[in-house]
Amino acid sequence: MSYPDIPDINPIIEIDRNEVIDLLLASIGLEELSLAHMINAEAEKIQRALGTLQIPGTDGGIPEDYFESLIDDLSGLLAVNRSVNKTMKFLVHKEFLLLIKLEDVIDFVENDDNGGNGDNGGNGGACCTNTIGFWRRVGNILPSYLPIFLGTPGGLFTEQVLTPERAAEIAATTGGLYDQLRAQLIAAKLNIVRCGAMEQLPEEVIAAIDAADTFLASNNTVTPAQAPVVSPLVETLDSFNNGNFEGFPHCE
Repeated sequence: MSYPDIPDINPIIEIDRNEVIDLLLASIGLEELSLAHMINAEAEKIQRALGTLQIPGTDGGIPEDYFESLIDDLSGLLAVNRSVNKTMKFLVHKEFLLLIKLEDVIDFVENDDNGGNGDNGGNGGACCTNTIGFWRRVGNILPSYLPIFLGTPGGLFTEQVLTPERAAEIAATTGGLYDQLRAQLIAAKLNIVRCGAMEQLPEEVIAAIDAADTFLASNNTVTPAQAPVVSPLVETLDSFNNGNFEGFPHCE
């Protein structure tokens, strides 16, 4: 039995290595452009709800140049805010995946230029994880792994980690439960960026990272009442960093 065929279509595409790299970078750029349009759409959603969205073709000099407000009560505004917040969370995660994709392309170029001798931490090229003990050493953190957010972007207490020195310092500070959460979270994110494996992560780990980021965005300490919520997150991230999840063994 032969394979199905579409007449007059030639499926053979011949592109060289440099063209593949250009296409990958172009795809990242196009995805970033799409995200920018989505962010703008969410901004216009808020403007439309508040009645501050200008009608196209007007100069904005009079009230009639703006669309009429769709919301006239607090509950409606809160509903719009929840909708925008939900979309923005998705966009933040998508940005993180694009960062991983970009780093993979860079690693591909660098490793190929160096004879293909690059690695991602051990186990014969398989993706593996390291504990905070490994990541507290500055020499193990490449600048290309950064920046990393501890907390959702825009959060009151969110930190954007920009240097290997700062990342290592956070991984080494494990006094209280709050510091333990930050240390395990940055170690988990460093493992993920190095592996480039966000899409293959266990759902339990993804949920723990999301919950940790949400907590750190609005808290700079852990109260006794919050401890029962934070402790399981620390345990899950610590377990991931120790290689206890299938497909992500500990680096040998």
